[in-house]
Formats: sequence, structure tokens, C-alpha cells
Amino acid sequence: MNPPFTGITLFISLIIIVVGFVKRQFLILYPIAESLVIKKKRIVSQGIASICIVLFSFAACGLLYSSFIHGAFADEQNNYTKASEYFTTCESTIKRTISDKKIILRLDDVQAYGWTDISIKLMEDAVKQGFPIVAGVIPNNIQTDPKLNHFFKAQHCNIEIAIHGFTHEVAGDFGDTEGDNGETTGEFELIGEHVARRKLEQAVSALALLPETTIATFIPPQNKISQSALAVMPEYGVSYVSSEGAGPYDYDASTWNYVTGEFVKSKDVIEKCDAVFASGDTLCVIMLHPQDFSLADQNLNQAHYREYLWLLGEIKRRDVSVVRFIDLPRP
Repeated sequence: MNPPFTGITLFISLIIIVVGFVKRQFLILYPIAESLVIKKKRIVSQGIASICIVLFSFAACGLLYSSFIHGAFADEQNNYTKASEYFTTCESTIKRTISDKKIILRLDDVQAYGWTDISIKLMEDAVKQGFPIVAGVIPNNIQTDPKLNHFFKAQHCNIEIAIHGFTHEVAGDFGDTEGDNGETTGEFELIGEHVARRKLEQAVSALALLPETTIATFIPPQNKISQSALAVMPEYGVSYVSSEGAGPYDYDASTWNYVTGEFVKSKDVIEKCDAVFASGDTLCVIMLHPQDFSLADQNLNQAHYREYLWLLGEIKRRDVSVVRFIDLPRP
């Protein structure tokens, strides 16, 4: 039941009860005819009974209404959320003047029901510092996660949605997930143009369901992409491909060392960007994953997260601009 409608019904019911109670007390205390004269004892007993009835009615209606509210707000797509989404205006953090040195925060593996709270927290704290961020979204089933959808709606002007594969898996395409060197094969690493088109069509259709989404960037799973898949990207509006290597948009620093399997301190991440700028390049792409800041049970790793907050603070203290891929000149 709709809470506002239930509230109106409750209000009317209480008015009827209160009016009836007042009228009854008036007739008892001031009888209009001799036949209505009631003994004092009876007046007191009926008054107490009336008060009990009113209190019971208030309590019953209050409990009923609170249960309706709890049930309605348990669903994240409730009327309040929908209304707040409609009336909330996204305030952009994008600076009009962009400095020569630029950093992109590239958050990969943003997905439905996987590290959702941590992903949102990472993006939210970046925006609080005045930084936009790129969310590498795994499109499959993304529209089913109301928390992420609500956040993307509220922060659509600060979050660039990038395609991060479709399922992030290779099962069904090759029959196995291991390459010749024993490393995990990327979803787009070995596929031809036909499979790439099918996956991109599915990805674009899924992301089109997200609010205020314009697709311009592709982040291949495992940072690996075939030349055939790369060739069809422009057909789907992709201008920027950020993977691993020496490409202009490839990542330069990461919060996780995939060779040693260890978390990378923020000081080392900043030093990587300093080296990029010292070499004459003006763009440093920092790759992050929600898993880097998560415990095994998907709760927040406080120690790692303090490093992230330090990283945001250090970036803010420097003469650099945090941008998204779509803020860069089109190649």
C-alpha cells in the first residue's frame, strides 16, 4: 500500500474517533434530556472506557502505519527514493580550467551485487574531494542493483560509465579460461569481430538502462583485447580504450600489484604518477578495484581505505586536475 494514501486514511480515522469521543463526553457531562441523566459513577466508568478505546485505536493505527512504512521503504525503489532522484540536481565537480598534468581515477569491476557498498564509497569519497571518477562497469545485470542505479542517477554528472566487458567471463567463448602461459584469459582477449559485436551490443543495451549514460570508453577485462575487438569499438561510440601497455589511455599505476599479489601503498602510486609526469607525459591513469579495499567477506578493509583517503588528499594538494576520459580531446 502507498504510505501517503495510508497516512490520509489514518488521519481521517483518528479524526472520526476523536470527534466521537468528544461528543460522547459532552453528552455524558451535559445531558440534553432528563432521560440522559447518568449517575456520577457511571460517568467516570464510561469516560475511562472511552479514553481506553481512543488510546487503543491510536496504538493500533500507529503500529499498522509503521508496518506499512517499513515495508515500503525496505524496497530501495520506493516512492521516496524515486521522488528524491527526480528532484535532486547533480552538482558537477569538473573544473572549467584543466591543468597540464591530469590524473584519471579508473575504478574497475563495478558490478551488480559485488562489492557494491565499497564501490559506491570509493566513488562517493572521490566526488566529496571534488574529483570525478571513471566507473568501469560490468554491464550484465547492472540494472538489477538499485543501490548502484540510485548512486549513478544522483552523480551522473561526475561519474563516467565505461564498458568493462559484458560478463567479465570467457565461459562459452573458448571452453576454458586459461591462456597458454597459465594466466587468466580476458573476455575480449581472443575473440573475433563477430563475438565482439555481440558482446558490445549486449553491453551497450544493458548500460542504456542506467540514467544519463553516454558511452565513450572501453576497459577490457584483464586489460587484454584482441585487434579484432579493437577494430569494432568505434561502431559502438567508443573513442577511448584503456588497457595495459603503452597506449595513451592505458593505466600507469595501480593500487594492487598483480605479480606479488599485494596491496600497493598510496605513496608508491603517487610516485608512479610523478615518474609519468617527469617523462613528459601529461596523463596518469590510476587503476583501482573495490576488491583492493575489501576483506574476504566484502567488508571494508580499513587500513587499505585509509591509504585511499590519503591518496585523494595528496592528489588534491598537488597542481593536477582529476578528469575523466570524456573530458579529454577526442582522438
